[in-house]
Amino acid sequence: MRSIPLLALVAALALPLTGPAAAAEGAKLTVSATEGLTEGQTITVEGSGFKPGLQGIAVGPCIENYTNGLDHCDLDHGAKFVTADAKGNLEKITLELHTQFKDFDCLKQQCVIGAGPIPDQVPSSVYKANIVKVPLMFEGATFTPTEAALPGASDAAESDPDGVAGPSVLLWAVTFLALVAVTVVAARNQSLRRIK
Repeated sequence: MRSIPLLALVAALALPLTGPAAAAEGAKLTVSATEGLTEGQTITVEGSGFKPGLQGIAVGPCIENYTNGLDHCDLDHGAKFVTADAKGNLEKITLELHTQFKDFDCLKQQCVIGAGPIPDQVPSSVYKANIVKVPLMFEGATFTPTEAALPGASDAAESDPDGVAGPSVLLWAVTFLALVAVTVVAARNQSLRRIK
């Protein structure tokens, strides 16, 4: 069923990415271009310092402080799942960037490339240690970058002592379960249509 991988990607991007380009335990992304970006430009992204063998790491473009991967990330243009190799490296992937996706405009607000595992599939400590975001700046952007998006920004999380900002885990669990329920109902309806 094709909707299950989409749900897993949404779940991985469901919690906001916190912290700057490098996570506390050393997970980091290398992005081929982050400034002067143009509509439809392709970039490459690779990672290092992730937990060796960690599976289901979602990588893709999102708005900076997103709270829901389904609503706040560009899942239509190449967000992908990758697995960290035995040394904690992520394979090089190619992503196509767009200034606008869903109701968001990266010329008017900060967007990022984010990476992280599915929240409910790993312990909290593993999740927090393997979350990374890298700010993107498109040509013609009309906003002032956040401090975390400026070159040389501090690696310290700004106002989140636990390393996880945004709504509670309970809210994310309810959101995830609602997405699963919708997928199950849709799959069931599709099966019933085939029978008729």
